[in-house]
Amino acid sequence: MSWVFGFCGASDVEGVRNGLGSALLFRLSIPGLYLEAGGIPDTSFYETTPDGSSGWVAVGTGIRLTDSQAGFLTKDDWRSAIAAMPSGRAGIDGHFVALRWNGDKVECFTDQLGLRSLYFAQTPRGVFLSTRLDWVARSAGLHRIDLAALGSRWLMFNQLSYASCVTGIQRLGPGGEACFQSGSIARHSNSPWSPSFSDGQGDGSPILSSLLECGFDTGRTPSLGLSGGLDSRLVLAFLEKRGKRDFAAHTLGDSEDPDVKIADTIAGITGLEHQHFSPPAPDVNSLITILRSYAPQLILTEPVTSIARLGFAMTLHSQNKLMVDGGFGELSRRQFLNRLVTAGKSAIRSRDSLRLMRMMRWRRGDIFSHEATEQMEQAVPGEIEETLETMPLLHEIGIENFVDLFSVRTRLPNQAGPEQALLDSEVLNYMPFAQPSFLRNTFATSVSLRSNGRNFKRLIKQLDPRLTRIPLTKSGLIYPFRLSRRIAWLLLNFKARLGKGFRDPFPDNILHILKEYVFDVAHSKEVTTCDFYDHAKITTAIERYYRGDADFRSSVDWWLAFELWRQSLHTE
Repeated sequence: MSWVFGFCGASDVEGVRNGLGSALLFRLSIPGLYLEAGGIPDTSFYETTPDGSSGWVAVGTGIRLTDSQAGFLTKDDWRSAIAAMPSGRAGIDGHFVALRWNGDKVECFTDQLGLRSLYFAQTPRGVFLSTRLDWVARSAGLHRIDLAALGSRWLMFNQLSYASCVTGIQRLGPGGEACFQSGSIARHSNSPWSPSFSDGQGDGSPILSSLLECGFDTGRTPSLGLSGGLDSRLVLAFLEKRGKRDFAAHTLGDSEDPDVKIADTIAGITGLEHQHFSPPAPDVNSLITILRSYAPQLILTEPVTSIARLGFAMTLHSQNKLMVDGGFGELSRRQFLNRLVTAGKSAIRSRDSLRLMRMMRWRRGDIFSHEATEQMEQAVPGEIEETLETMPLLHEIGIENFVDLFSVRTRLPNQAGPEQALLDSEVLNYMPFAQPSFLRNTFATSVSLRSNGRNFKRLIKQLDPRLTRIPLTKSGLIYPFRLSRRIAWLLLNFKARLGKGFRDPFPDNILHILKEYVFDVAHSKEVTTCDFYDHAKITTAIERYYRGDADFRSSVDWWLAFELWRQSLHTE
């Protein structure tokens, strides 16, 4: 990731040097304060006085939208923005962690949505801080996993709280602010993002257009992550409407994947330069290196077979490209947590946390002991209740707005945040749909226009009718563009029951490359002495999977991701 590591302490800072980060760009060592920052210059900014007694660092990307004109923050912009924080943060989109210091006082800030996080821990020596959880854990000697905090991250769609999941380490999430002084934590807080709500008829077009336009002022060629879905197609429609062919596209996946095939069709019809990244099939040693590098940063948001696909972003960076990602457009077309809208309204109103937990349950892997699983399960209802307490009243904003805001507050920082941090170290990138300015407009748009992708489809038809004649894809299946969400769901469900969906061979290929490594790790001392694993379950899952039982793939896939993350808290 585009990263920061630091130590604030009354004791001598000599010997604190992290030594873990790659692509070091900045280092400061003065009495009471040690800082490092690195990554790529596009997402790393810093400045100090000659003696280093004061200065600032910003990692990530800032975007300012003024009078319908958007632009990426330059070094001069960052200087002014950080001086005005925290109040000045309200006018900045993007994803970032910013620090400023003066003497032994260090203040830290995170973006409004919490797409970037800062971790910190108090020790007898002082305060360790970093954008990487594993670096704080190793430096501070804190590696005990907080099973209660881990509960929702492992058992549900995504974590709900902004806890670090490691005992003794705290986290700045959305709208975070912390102050460290004289080697101690003076204060810290998070401010979950809130929009204003109205039932207007805006559609977000001017804001989205401005956010896309700012990508052409970076000196890099925007490259759109193109898929067979609706969100990237809307972005493409806006880009095509400009009438200039000064952008490109890229797609990741197997050549037989319907997502890739539809993206190829779109590129052919529009004449768009389109780069296809096929999933790699590396040798086992290269694969293990990739996994040990990326798994600690992704913090259990992806299994190892998904992690193995990463790395293409560095190629885009080497080609002088800016990555434009249509991610989280689902928030603006009412696609998250619809089960809560249709069947969970009474549970939300009555704060029935057990029922809500069942409705948001997600299967990863059954790898923990009964006691550990019970500890996680017992913690989740309380976390749900605490999250609901921070939300606006249901009857004031309506169930649809309620679940969408719930998704913004919990899914963006906890599910998208880790990958966002990783990408920031490899390529200049951003998600136009996941910006506060665009989301504010989303919540000011009528629910009826947002629902069923109605607004997105209407805009695509207006901007580029050609794109409405190309089918859409979802879950490895193809369906006509014109279908309503309900009819599309029925058709996709019918096709899935007939086994007509694309079966991606990549996950099995990766796990079979890793077979010997998986068995070695499972029988290592680090695993067999871990007291919260159920070793019989892990061994059974591995043996059954490699004998051909695909039902155990998920447990093996997620267990290895968990173990690589767990090990990163202890050693390199």
